[in-house]
Amino acid sequence: MHVATVQGDSSYVKLLLKFSDITKPSQAKPVIHIKHNTEHYIETRGSPVFCKARRLVPEKLQAAKREFQLLVSQGWCRPSKSAWASPLHMVTRKDDWRPCGDYRRLNTQNVPDRFRIPYVHDFAQNLFNKKIFFSTIDLVRAYHHIPVAAADVPKTTVKILFGLFEFLFMPLGLCNAVL
Repeated sequence: MHVATVQGDSSYVKLLLKFSDITKPSQAKPVIHIKHNTEHYIETRGSPVFCKARRLVPEKLQAAKREFQLLVSQGWCRPSKSAWASPLHMVTRKDDWRPCGDYRRLNTQNVPDRFRIPYVHDFAQNLFNKKIFFSTIDLVRAYHHIPVAAADVPKTTVKILFGLFEFLFMPLGLCNAVL
């Protein structure tokens, strides 16, 4: 759902219209104007993890190149010279591929949060037999609305056949990231 599908003059419609830039798909402007003080920290133990790049079939390689061109142009990631690097993993999307870091080795060195954000399914169980109203708002690239702490940006680096890229905003796959 995005603003084009909502009708009426309710407070919900006004709220969606006020923040339409985060609920409608648009590649035109970067989402780097953060209006909150939340940052994602990656506390680790041990020496940096560095992996070599994985080979990709041509279709996945082209999808990765397109996506990283977009990510860099939007200011969500940048080329890197980090001592850290995780391999790229390509996940199936509706009609394309979504690149994300394979952070399994990094996650083994990550100090887990003691008070993680609850799972959505656990929250839903608490609503059993309650009268509730549901609404769905799908934020465009929601992970990229949360900046990574400056000192931890190098830890988000992914190694791809065409270079190293580090994320300035939270990428998919980190163990203490929102699920």
